[in-house]
Amino acid sequence: LPHRPNASDRPVHTFSDEFVPDLVSTMFVEAITWWLEHARSYTPREIATRSALLASALFKEASTWQ
Repeated sequence: LPHRPNASDRPVHTFSDEFVPDLVSTMFVEAITWWLEHARSYTPREIATRSALLASALFKEASTWQ
């Protein structure tokens, strides 16, 4: 990735297309599929928490996109 200024220095922009919501939806489906195929190696709460944290990070980053 190119060098970017400090995140707090960047203006916050909302994304207007469906890319990020589609990406997050797909991520959740894939996480559940992976979890089921791997004998539920994490508790439901763990997989939900980890997936939610990843989605939150993705939304946070996407909110800075121009």
